Amino acid sequence: MKKAIFILSFDCEAKWGMADHIDQKLSNVLNNSDLIKAYLNIMQVLKAYKVKATFAFVSAMVLSQSEFLSRRDWFASEIIQGRPWLEKFHSDVEKGNFEGWLIPELLDIVQSDNAHEIASHGFTHLPLSESLIDRNSFLNEMKKMKKIMNLKGENPSTFVYPRNLIGYSSDLNTFGIKGYRNQLFESHNSVIKKIKNISSEFNLFQKSQQSTQDNGIVKIPSGYFLNWRSGKRRLIPIAITEQRWRFAIKHAIEKKMVIHLWTHPHNFLTGHKQFNLLQSILKMVREAEDNNQIKVMTQHEYCEYLKNQNI
Repeated sequence: MKKAIFILSFDCEAKWGMADHIDQKLSNVLNNSDLIKAYLNIMQVLKAYKVKATFAFVSAMVLSQSEFLSRRDWFASEIIQGRPWLEKFHSDVEKGNFEGWLIPELLDIVQSDNAHEIASHGFTHLPLSESLIDRNSFLNEMKKMKKIMNLKGENPSTFVYPRNLIGYSSDLNTFGIKGYRNQLFESHNSVIKKIKNISSEFNLFQKSQQSTQDNGIVKIPSGYFLNWRSGKRRLIPIAITEQRWRFAIKHAIEKKMVIHLWTHPHNFLTGHKQFNLLQSILKMVREAEDNNQIKVMTQHEYCEYLKNQNI
């Protein structure tokens, strides 16, 4: 019998996710020690609610300092919108500051529990949009990503595009990628995307989604961002977010469709009661699965499920 499907994915990026605009305050927050604690706490929550997840890693982040130094020539800066993408990273490296950049322990933590999927979030979190980089740059990023993940004993089969900007998707199968998380809003304007994302937090009738395909590669439903309870987003009552997800899960069950929640592990360092919010939603999911109404899957499992359904 066909059921609703729940997918949970984490964009694992630390400072790489903000490589082009990180400020000193956030730079101090994203230190190795606190990030390790956040990942350990996330793993405990997932274990408590028996929920498997997809962790999409920026592969540069999982290198040790010695592994990075032996590959330093891999880190030439691409120019994105007039600025060197890795300018801040190189500045920190010159000062001997690797905090928040190189944290192989995070991958170790996730690998310690075989329940979860290790996916890819690119090599240096370089935006891969065709309007920003050429195909050779895309292929270069993906080749390096693949080599590092193989070095760590991983062979990712699903992909989360940096900044959710889709590009060169027809080349993904060259690197063993069977599916990628689709984008919710098709806009490169970060301001517009932020406005749409925040306004969507008040949509109490959030619906589940269906999958599509792109040249034989699964476009995994984009899902919705778990409200990061920091700054202005902190003003959104937890009850509003809970109701939004309660309706989405109910809709998925009724329509036998997909509900996908995604977030960043580092959001749990700065989000007010962020763990409380995650636990509240996972409790809903656990109850639904216990009642045989929903099936929790990783992105990889979802792609395999569609393959077996001949979709």
